[in-house]
Formats: sequence, structure tokens, C-alpha cells
Amino acid sequence: MRVLRYLIFLIFNLSYKDGNHQENDMPHVGAASIVMGYECCMLVIFAFFFNKYMNLTFITNILKPLDNIVYGWGMLICIFMYPINHYYFIKKNHLDHIYNEFKNAKINTKRNRIIGYTCLILYWPIMVAVAGHLKYWFP
Repeated sequence: MRVLRYLIFLIFNLSYKDGNHQENDMPHVGAASIVMGYECCMLVIFAFFFNKYMNLTFITNILKPLDNIVYGWGMLICIFMYPINHYYFIKKNHLDHIYNEFKNAKINTKRNRIIGYTCLILYWPIMVAVAGHLKYWFP
């Protein structure tokens, strides 16, 4: 869990700039949105496996109109996830707690920041490739 909190710290610090952000910047909202994007990738894969191996025909029939909307399932996931992330990270100030935990920690070195940013950047193409090939790998 410490590594995940450190990656969230890196995302937040990217817009927070070690406290040197502009007055009109909103680093908390931007960081919560980016974290939500990472969560959505994992949830799409989880939803695929959950729908594949669990018999949820009643839910599938209820949500059938979303199949005709472009990115309907993704929009539904975002609609439910953003209020949760907003409450947890912004209202409860957990981004500030994570920032205070890691700003002077031993793990916060230049080398670890580079490794962390590299992992965050490589996450997107890997998740897109995995999510795009799920129906071919698991027919």
C-alpha cells in the first residue's frame, strides 16, 4: 500500500509542484481526476471478468441501453467513481495527508521519482492493450 500511496503522491505533486503552484491552479481536483483515470482502467478489466464468470443477466438486461451509447459503460463507471474520489481525496484532505507523509520521506528521492513516473506512464499503454484484447484472450 505504501507504493500505491507514493504513486498518488507523485500524481498530486506533479500539479502541486511542492507547494509552488499558482493561485488559480486546482491541484487537488486534477490529481483526483488522474487517479480516477487509473482506477477506471482497472475497473474495466475487473468488470469484464466479473461479467464473464458471474451470472448477472438481470443487471445486463437493465443496462442493455448503455451498449448503444459510445463508451456507455465507461461513462457509468466515471459517474459513480468521481464523487467517491472527490469525497475521499478532496473533502477529507487525504491528498494533503499523503503529501505530508512523503514530502520528507526516505523513499522520496530523485531516482524513485523517475522510476515512479516511468511506471505511471507505462501503465496506460499496458492497460489499453490488455483491455483491448480481453475478449480475444478469454472468448
